[in-house]
Amino acid sequence: MNKFQLLFMIFAVVWKGIQGCDRGLTQLRYRQSLDLMYCLLGPYGTPDPCQRLAGGHSAKCQPMENGFFVCCGTPELLYEILTGAPPILSHWQKLHNDLAKFAKLYEKMEEEKRTTPLSAFFEADDAAYEDLEYDEEVPVTLPPMKLIKSVPNVDQKAPAPKVVTRPSTPPSTLPPTESSTPPTTLASTPPPKPPKIYKPGPSRSIIVVAKSKHKSLLNKPQNSPIITANGPVLSLLGSGHFLPNFGKSITFSAPATVVHLQDGPCSIIVNTGLPSQHSELRAALQQKSISDATFNYTVITSLQPQFIGNLALFPTNSLILGAWTVDGNQISDSSIRHRHERTLCSSNTVLVSTPGPTSDSVAVIAKNVPGMGTVVIAGSLFIQDDDINRVDALFTSHVAELFESRQMLICQADWIVPAHSMPIPISRKLKEKAECGE
Repeated sequence: MNKFQLLFMIFAVVWKGIQGCDRGLTQLRYRQSLDLMYCLLGPYGTPDPCQRLAGGHSAKCQPMENGFFVCCGTPELLYEILTGAPPILSHWQKLHNDLAKFAKLYEKMEEEKRTTPLSAFFEADDAAYEDLEYDEEVPVTLPPMKLIKSVPNVDQKAPAPKVVTRPSTPPSTLPPTESSTPPTTLASTPPPKPPKIYKPGPSRSIIVVAKSKHKSLLNKPQNSPIITANGPVLSLLGSGHFLPNFGKSITFSAPATVVHLQDGPCSIIVNTGLPSQHSELRAALQQKSISDATFNYTVITSLQPQFIGNLALFPTNSLILGAWTVDGNQISDSSIRHRHERTLCSSNTVLVSTPGPTSDSVAVIAKNVPGMGTVVIAGSLFIQDDDINRVDALFTSHVAELFESRQMLICQADWIVPAHSMPIPISRKLKEKAECGE
């Protein structure tokens, strides 16, 4: 599709889609399908959902003649959505799509980073970058960025390396840094082993991510026990997503994130996904050689359909469904209501009450997870992101309790695992929003 065809299509969409919107605004549509961007208004005082759907731009959820609600915005915003121009951090996105520019940028930084601060490579007067923060320790990959790589600390007195190579994919941990002082080698001793050199990938690129609501999640809290030896091991058996589909009736594509915790000899499953995830979960269990295992605990964070579809796939000694516990044929109240805590395998794995999604919702807190610190498997407390102000009316029973539970978990965790996405590290800015204090 050439530019003229695209402009004609946008003109036709704008011309057709002005009903139901204030003067000067038009109905917004999704880029791929051109379907209308329908919306649901939450309780009074909650943010307009269209601002999130439109990527942070000014948009309003307004009623149509048929009784549905649709997102309305300016024709310029519709153009940005349909052409793929990102409404947030467009400079970074455009730069990311040009790998040649990234390679040149990286080479220039390698040459000058010992004498020039990193911020000097970018425009300091751009208000969009006033909150830039750089993580120099943990490389992270977050959507929609394709590659996020941190810059390792370099001794200012060390000589510049002659060869700089990068891996084709970001490693899970940074390689150990070499000492700036060369070791003393005696003639009788064997020569030292040469340092490991990573083979270069198809491109060498670097991204420094600006701090924003959804993408600036690179900085862990200070004094956090990130690397531990004996903490529980967390793995994902099933990955989730959350896509609303608005038509005659509102439906959702919502496979859940299924988590396995191994705390010493004790094992925990958190949520079991939809029935459609059965094959994916069975394959994951077989790959981990635990397909025939009986788990110590299976925790369902709330009795919502996306969490209970594969209970039979996880034989368990103790089934926890919200505030209820099933041990064999015995059903009992787990006494976890009103933010009471309950130890599961050890002091490193704790069940805590988190009302909000439902009155008896729970979350699992895993402490001292290697490489992560304190991780909260939060269920529907966070649907698919770390937006502390987001309210999904169909998955919320009490808004005030929802915010209180979110604040409690954000203030004590380093990572959260939402109901329908990959784990997300908690930024300092998010802790400030939650008023966690020192």
